[in-house]
Amino acid sequence: MNITITPIHKNTYPSFGVKKEKLEELIESGKSVDEICKDLNISVRNYSTLVNRFGIMTDFRKNKANSLSITKEKLQELVDKGLTAKEIYEKLNISDSVFYHLLKRLGINYNYKHHSQLKDIPKNKLEQTVKEWESQAKAEEELDIAASTFNYKAREAKVETVLSGSIDRLKELGNKKDEIQKYLDEGATPQEICEMYDIPPVMYHSLIRKYNLVSAAKKKFDSTKSITKEQLEQLLKSGKSKTDICEELGISRNTLALKLTKFGIKTKKGDKNL
Repeated sequence: MNITITPIHKNTYPSFGVKKEKLEELIESGKSVDEICKDLNISVRNYSTLVNRFGIMTDFRKNKANSLSITKEKLQELVDKGLTAKEIYEKLNISDSVFYHLLKRLGINYNYKHHSQLKDIPKNKLEQTVKEWESQAKAEEELDIAASTFNYKAREAKVETVLSGSIDRLKELGNKKDEIQKYLDEGATPQEICEMYDIPPVMYHSLIRKYNLVSAAKKKFDSTKSITKEQLEQLLKSGKSKTDICEELGISRNTLALKLTKFGIKTKKGDKNL
């Protein structure tokens, strides 16, 4: 039998049936790498191979090339001018992640609090933005500032925000913590507690933590935590099935399996009861 072997060189890249023009078109359209791979029916690894083969300049490569040309002196000069992070990385034509990477790599101290104080936001502008946008994230986006800066400016101007309102509401509910615990003991779900006291889900978890309330989830966790190796071994020796053991301990089969693994308890293979 004659077999012909075609040598494959390291500098030979397959095209996967994709033309350079098509790939460039998709990249320039602003689609993500995952979307492009889906359109072309190729893997991310194949995408990288094609980008290297065709020598296409992607945003990632542009960012990397731009970052390599930025010196410590140049970045320090912009930081000293009191520009915001966004103003700096837009001026340098780099992404925000590259900006923070450069600060770390070049050893530049960027005082976030100092720069947030430099940005002047009138009180009436803050009040208007908070009123128009129910979501704090939207308000931050509208003012083009970070969450920490937004909260700092709001406190400074004594403007009530979603966060400050939540803090006041939590203080009010502190007077009703015994009542809330009673409902929890009776089996009230997080959703029911939220509806009863007109609070969002995120505040429910803050309420539980702040006043050390015992939720149903915590009770279940505490009950599983108290299960000992000796207890499980005794139940298994008594001939009870996994279903019976789970019912007696009030745990799921997955939790039982995790406990058996944790304690290194091995059950006999082929035993249907186990």
